[in-house]
Amino acid sequence: VSEPALMCTPDPAFVMPEIKAQRYVALFADSFRTAYGRGQDDRVSFASIAKLLGLMVVVEEYDMDERMALREPFDVEGNGIDLAVGEQVSVQDLLGAAVVGSKNDAMMVLAQNFPGGVEAFVGRMNDREAVSYTHLPLPTIYPV
Repeated sequence: VSEPALMCTPDPAFVMPEIKAQRYVALFADSFRTAYGRGQDDRVSFASIAKLLGLMVVVEEYDMDERMALREPFDVEGNGIDLAVGEQVSVQDLLGAAVVGSKNDAMMVLAQNFPGGVEAFVGRMNDREAVSYTHLPLPTIYPV
């Protein structure tokens, strides 16, 4: 396993953590710019990356206590929490279901309720430096 690539000049007191993963990326919390990583340019399946990018948009734009509902029905492949149209769920619970539970419909509800809808939500995901080498068509990698 190669040494991680530093994308910045670290603080002299910074000690690089030992990370055994083949691929990872560490981001600055204030800007989501890349701090360091290994294999971040490798081509791999990115369902989890799509959810993490969605998480970043949600954390920046939503109040975790806000409640939102499925606005229109859709079919999505993969795991789901089977929400009914109009059913109210907190952003925190939707985010937990989407990211921890890998529930694709929960991420779609978050995207539907974004100002400008799903297309604007995905646009914000694609604006991230972390995906400058690719393009995500949906907030999940599965078609709806």
